[in-house]
Amino acid sequence: MPVLQKLQDKYQDLGVQVWGVNVEQENQAGKDFLADLDLSFSIFFDQTNSLSKTYQVEAMPTTVMIDRNGKVRFVFQGYQDGYEKKYAAAIKQLIRE
Repeated sequence: MPVLQKLQDKYQDLGVQVWGVNVEQENQAGKDFLADLDLSFSIFFDQTNSLSKTYQVEAMPTTVMIDRNGKVRFVFQGYQDGYEKKYAAAIKQLIRE
């Protein structure tokens, strides 16, 4: 989540939007977790997992990058240290197009 916040802060002036989606059935646990974080991007709660089905999410976390035309362009399954470089490279590519 802090990595996503940094991306939001860095690229928001270029039109990039970061959205978080919590897919846990129990909303309160997610809300409690988020209360301790300093996040300015939108968080949605998907109790029915309809977004996970739409974007074929198979691992948590999954990062989906959608271009300005609404087309899915990048999908990153899971997270490891260093992925923020992959995210930044993908964002830069989308901004240039």
